[in-house]
Amino acid sequence: MVSPGDWNGDGASDVLARDDAGALWMYRGDGSGGWLPGRTQVGSGWNIMASIFSGRDFNADGKPDVLAVDTGGAMWLYPGNGAGGWMSRVQVGWGWQKMDLIAAPGDFDYDGHADVIARDIAGSMWLYPGNGAGSFTWTRRLLNIPTPALFG
Repeated sequence: MVSPGDWNGDGASDVLARDDAGALWMYRGDGSGGWLPGRTQVGSGWNIMASIFSGRDFNADGKPDVLAVDTGGAMWLYPGNGAGGWMSRVQVGWGWQKMDLIAAPGDFDYDGHADVIARDIAGSMWLYPGNGAGSFTWTRRLLNIPTPALFG
């Protein structure tokens, strides 16, 4: 389950959730802490993803995005179209199978671009700064922040 923000462009935050068959469903928020009736399928085949998380506006086009890591360790950017659908996905990384926790906290380093934070299987925390164009600057920085402070 992930909340990319206002996925369908109606002004209220929404939630995307994957079921056991790999279908991705949008649950529309009502703007006051509740839900609108029903759900809408917005994807299929998401069962190959080991991790799905909000990319915020990772490509800086003004629309929310989703990032996902497949079971082979490739990271994919799924740009939202602002109306509950998708633009073409783009591979933005590889080797992510070595990470056991991944999150996109927004602009963590205050440079104006959405970032990704990950913990590797050895327990080290890493910052992957976004470049504002749907990818990373490829400058990784080790963080000296206890994991519970970031991931709870």
